[in-house]
Amino acid sequence: MPPRSNIRPNIDPKVINSSNIHVLKKYDSAVQQVLLATSLVSVYELHDGKKWEKQNVEGTLFIVKRKKNPQFQLWILNQKSTENYYQTLSPS
Repeated sequence: MPPRSNIRPNIDPKVINSSNIHVLKKYDSAVQQVLLATSLVSVYELHDGKKWEKQNVEGTLFIVKRKKNPQFQLWILNQKSTENYYQTLSPS
């Protein structure tokens, strides 16, 4: 197997951020800023405090700041279905 390349495309992070905001605004027009993004996550649910079960949610995760309340949300743009996943984030 050939060695993996560490070459990454030279794309301006501002362009990537702008593109991400544009996509997220299709689902929530109040999105103002992407605070954090990661390329691939999966959602698991704990049943009876014993067993983790993988849910039908997998994709890119974003922590976003919104123009109105709730001010912060976690979004996963789901690659496994048309239903995206989001949760409101609060300080408590």
